[in-house]
Amino acid sequence: MRAGGVRRVSVLPVLRRLVIAPWLAVVVAVGATACGDGEPGQTERAAGIYSAVVRAAVGDEPFVGLADPLRLVVWIYPLEDRSIELAVQVKVLEQLEDFATVRFVDAFDEAVDGNGPDRPVLEDGIAVGLGPVGDSPRPQIDAAIHGIGADAEMVIFTVQRSGQSWRAVSEGDG
Repeated sequence: MRAGGVRRVSVLPVLRRLVIAPWLAVVVAVGATACGDGEPGQTERAAGIYSAVVRAAVGDEPFVGLADPLRLVVWIYPLEDRSIELAVQVKVLEQLEDFATVRFVDAFDEAVDGNGPDRPVLEDGIAVGLGPVGDSPRPQIDAAIHGIGADAEMVIFTVQRSGQSWRAVSEGDG
């Protein structure tokens, strides 16, 4: 105690309890939410939609000229300067593991041989660029499909839920 009976009290512990602690809790909660890969339901939805589009874009028929049709390599990249979340990529790999060997890249240029005269897709594969999924119950997904050359066939797929899975139909298929 000081002379005259006045006691000095620090306000820092009080500030910590009343102001800093609640704000810190809010910052941590927001940070944890922002760092996640989206809600599990959204991840499953996006993966199911992308898998359906890839199957429809590539086709279920074996490809003539492939040594092992079951090991077709499909290179998937995002359209519109964005990315496909890692959790979605993992689910797509799981859903397409019996269909083809799937490789994700950040851009089309990573899926082609830049030294070849026609810039062929690596490993005699097919490259599929995918647009965003969105929130519509029947999303329309833009897809760029690249075969032997660098020229892409642009297709819009309408995707709809079919039981537990998704089904993609291109505009021309009706």
